[in-house]
Amino acid sequence: MLKTGDTLFHEGDERERIFVVESGWLKLSRTLSEGQRQIVGFPTRGAILGFEGPLDHVNHCEALTATVVHAFPVSALIQLCHDPRFGGTLLRQLGMQLGAAQTQLTSLGAQSAAQRTAAFLIFIADSCFDDEREFTLPMRRIDVAEFLGLRLETVSRMFGSFQQRGWISMQALYQCRITNRRALAALASGSRTMKSFPLPSRRIAANEY
Repeated sequence: MLKTGDTLFHEGDERERIFVVESGWLKLSRTLSEGQRQIVGFPTRGAILGFEGPLDHVNHCEALTATVVHAFPVSALIQLCHDPRFGGTLLRQLGMQLGAAQTQLTSLGAQSAAQRTAAFLIFIADSCFDDEREFTLPMRRIDVAEFLGLRLETVSRMFGSFQQRGWISMQALYQCRITNRRALAALASGSRTMKSFPLPSRRIAANEY
């Protein structure tokens, strides 16, 4: 059990265990060549950590919320992989994580700020299994900005614009409710742009989600 702010492993630590997240949110970051820190991911339930490097951890991992993590020695994991059920699950999860990382890498250079922010909100909503419409952002907005490769002011402006259009409702600084998922999804996919959406003149109906 990790408390908020606890470190699971440090960048450069020898990789002795593989970790599976049962609940909660973590933050992965690494040191760039210029000495700056870059956030590279927000693992949550189902994520498998420890395969990022061949021998040592290439990221720093800390808990954003109270988090339950299961640790498996690397030697035990090798034995578990002989079980086809476990092996299949492991491959699927690793494939999903690799795909998400590649999508994030592509988006940093190809997507607009609005696209990145919309895609991020959908990702967080889909990761909150209890209620995919309403959720609490587990990270600060400065963390979101760093992860998306945007300025803090840009992320705040995107949140405000989405709320003005009735796509999201911010009940508090970190409490978000998606009220028009179709608009966010269209924006995130690139099939629509912000300019193609007129400012709403009425309240968004709940069934537009």
